[in-house]
Parts: sequence; structure tokens; C-alpha cells
Amino acid sequence: MTSRSSNSESQSTASQCRIDILSRFSQLFSITPKRMSHELAMQNVEWAAQATDNGLNHRKLRTDLLRKLERAVSESPSKRSSALQPGTRLVREWRGKTYEVMVENDGFLFRGQRFGSLSKIASVIAGTRWSGPRFFGLNQHG
Repeated sequence: MTSRSSNSESQSTASQCRIDILSRFSQLFSITPKRMSHELAMQNVEWAAQATDNGLNHRKLRTDLLRKLERAVSESPSKRSSALQPGTRLVREWRGKTYEVMVENDGFLFRGQRFGSLSKIASVIAGTRWSGPRFFGLNQHG
């Protein structure tokens, strides 16, 4: 057998494996993915098998996880910012210097001084008005 025919056979085997995995994915999740990598399809098939092996209904588990994800994504950035736990350390590099802010029960501690908002701290660091949550990377708006 030449390397060319060997290569052709391995490509054929890989194609069949991909078809088998996507077919199994379709059976498990009742959808046919239009674009999905072989690796992602395989991970989902393996996840469903693990859930089933642990006595869980993978369809119900998937639905519950998606519902929780949608709820978390729908929260406004202000709700996420206000959920910072005391003791959390925020670190920001700005113009070659690293700045640290500690979250406390009643605000934020920066360089030994207490601030009521991250925006005031961001303005001190940047020298211009900034949204504190945005400056410290706490929301989705880059």
C-alpha cells in the first residue's frame, strides 16, 4: 500500500468518524448542527454520556443549564458590579503601571483611601472621567 492510498483511507475513516459523531449528536440533542466542529460535537456527545452514566437526564440538565446561563447573561452590568464581594482585589494596568483596588463592604480601598465608587478611582488613575466598571473590565463594553 502506498502512502497516498493510506492517506486517502485515513481521510475516509476520519470523514466517517465525523459523520458518526454528528449523527449521534443529532440523536441525543434532536437538532442537526449546520456548522459544528468535530471536536465540539464529540465533547457534547461525551458530556451527554457522562450525564447519563451519573443517572442524570442530559436533556433536562441541558435545559436547566441554558436557563441559568440566559438569566446570568440578562443581568445588567450594574447588577454584576454591585455583586462584587468584599475582599475581591481588582487589578488594572494603565500606562505601564499596575493599580490595585480592594472591594470592601462600604466601598473601595485604593492607596489607603476609601472611595464610594470605582468611577472616582478610575478618574484618579486615568486623569479623565471613566466608567469605573468599564475601566476595571467588569462589564462587556470593552
